[in-house]
Amino acid sequence: MQNFTIQEEKLRNELLGNRYIPATENTLPTIAVYYCNANTLFLKEEDELFLTKILKAVNTKLSQIKLINTNKMPVIVIDAKIKKHIFLGITPSEIPIEGLQYYQIKQNVLCADTLQTIAQDTTLKKEFWNALKQLFEL
Repeated sequence: MQNFTIQEEKLRNELLGNRYIPATENTLPTIAVYYCNANTLFLKEEDELFLTKILKAVNTKLSQIKLINTNKMPVIVIDAKIKKHIFLGITPSEIPIEGLQYYQIKQNVLCADTLQTIAQDTTLKKEFWNALKQLFEL
């Protein structure tokens, strides 16, 4: 599991120009975005920009979510403290929710293609947006 250490979070926030604010019980993220990137710990820049636009459309900031790279996770575990889960580029069969399918919400979990794939396909963008509206009750 590739959760960020405090030092990695500080570095990431510094690199992104954000001031580091330690998490407290009241500031813990309620949304998790899971992705798989074998080459680096972080999202690719273009994926992060696209994700930022998506989150803005659902009144959320990148700083309000927990990004989880599943590359080294032998088994995906869903954190019960997180209220909404978005899996990107991870097949439904890898997620521990029976009957989960792409672009359908089940137990506040959304499974979709990679951000790069969604960005390049108008039909998938619409499917993703419709699923996000359902997940965020818009």
